[in-house]
Amino acid sequence: MLQGTGFVGERVLPRLAIPVGSALLVTLLYWLTGWAWFDLGPWPWALGALPLAVLLGLRLQLAIARHSQARTEVLGMVQALRTIGDAVQAQGGDTSTVAGLLRLFRQRFSQRPLLSELAQILGEDELAQVRASPDPQSTLVELVQSAAKSCKASVDEPLAQVRAGLDYARSVGSVSSPLAIGSEVVLLFLATLPVGLVTTTGTWTFLAVGGVSLAYLLLDVLAEEHERPVGHGASWQELGALIASAERSYSPARPVPPSPDDTSASETD
Repeated sequence: MLQGTGFVGERVLPRLAIPVGSALLVTLLYWLTGWAWFDLGPWPWALGALPLAVLLGLRLQLAIARHSQARTEVLGMVQALRTIGDAVQAQGGDTSTVAGLLRLFRQRFSQRPLLSELAQILGEDELAQVRASPDPQSTLVELVQSAAKSCKASVDEPLAQVRAGLDYARSVGSVSSPLAIGSEVVLLFLATLPVGLVTTTGTWTFLAVGGVSLAYLLLDVLAEEHERPVGHGASWQELGALIASAERSYSPARPVPPSPDDTSASETD
């Protein structure tokens, strides 16, 4: 979930300063000049307000749906890897490759793709293969499959789920929303809004513009947050902790140090 007032303070308020500052400037010019030479009225902005609000609402709805599906896919991958790890452990096999794949998941989700950390988990041969591969995650999936075969553990179905989840994560991470709107468009609309309102709202233009801008910017920023690539953003911290827990259970010989993201999440709690 988003981090409440901290999220608003970091992402919304800096943008809100632009239309509110514009409103104060326009109001000052209005009282100094009488504004008789530039009286458009609110209608040009009123005609654009409803379509823009509808588009932002649809964009947010689509972004939330994509985000929710991505979380479902990732949780499915983690559960599938738990199934594989349990099956390999039950047969006395080596689960370090499962822990390594979970580590790569966690790195991706915390935006820390450091293959050097795998040295804490993998053996030298496996580590060399992963480092030489252009696609470390797919290589680790193959190593997990080899580890399962070596101890005759049946893991075909969960492996297929892991591969499908990886393909989905790649596709979602590289495709933007079809309703994506540049923040510049929203800010341009809000920054020019005082020109249409000042003859009606007068001194209180900054309050009117501030209220309207807050609603539009919240929709815009929330959609941006949910449109970020899979695993990025504050709302994935809980999932990162779940992956770290699974990772530790399959690398008992090599303790997994907590990542900075885990530490910050626990401090937040």
